[in-house]
Amino acid sequence: MWQGPVAAVVLLILLGSPVASNAGDLPRLPCDGAPPWPTYPELGSLPTLQVAHGDASNAGWVPPSCTGWNTPGFKFLLTLTAVLRFDGSGDDLLTRFAAVSTAKGIRYWSVSDNDWETLVTDSSALDGPDINRRRPDFTLSEMTAGKVLYFLQKDNRSTEPVIYSLKVLERGPNRLVIAVENDTPVQMWLVTLFPPHEIQFLYILDAQEHGNWGLFGLLRTGLGASYMSTGRDASYVSRFVAFYRHFAAIQTDQNPPIVWSSPEEQASRFEASRNLQ
Repeated sequence: MWQGPVAAVVLLILLGSPVASNAGDLPRLPCDGAPPWPTYPELGSLPTLQVAHGDASNAGWVPPSCTGWNTPGFKFLLTLTAVLRFDGSGDDLLTRFAAVSTAKGIRYWSVSDNDWETLVTDSSALDGPDINRRRPDFTLSEMTAGKVLYFLQKDNRSTEPVIYSLKVLERGPNRLVIAVENDTPVQMWLVTLFPPHEIQFLYILDAQEHGNWGLFGLLRTGLGASYMSTGRDASYVSRFVAFYRHFAAIQTDQNPPIVWSSPEEQASRFEASRNLQ
């Protein structure tokens, strides 16, 4: 049986670790009737995470047409699948994405500082791709399929606010597809980590039975991203999980933190836990 504070710490780590698919596997998006991979976890379970790194074996990867992405390949690809409980329509869920100002103040688990920190320090809708033209949040009537909207966001690491474009690719009562990408560079100090259009986010939401929604989230960094943006898997995961929790109406700094670990690391932790029994 579990004994002592060390066992409690290991249990906390295991509870905070999502299901991890093998690094290097490529996702299968739920497009054109295809089932998703990774598959959706059970309602109430932690999200499933999958990480892939660009190399010679996948350099020619072509994003499915449902993404709206036109360039092949990637440096980093993160997939998150989850099931949300939401008693409302697709339009009701879409309002969460329209309310971009509510992202201000969301928190994430900083793997470098080993603590909860504020991720988004500023967030506002814009009237066009002009950082000086702030406006109220988008209305549902503006979130029409094919229309490009703009918002600014400043995180705790970037030097300047970044302008992002938001585009609803599909909008229906039972399915939403939303794409976001940077329109201006993401810089840290004097280094450009991501030139325009080199960090992209995709959210696919499909209605399921009993008021549940399947969420398929994708984060891609393009081939033009700086080499200094690589090797930060756990940081990408922590930040993407913060946005997942925000859209899922989960307290973003709720303990335990969802931390990234490879399948090999999870196996090692499991073995460590057995030794404490």
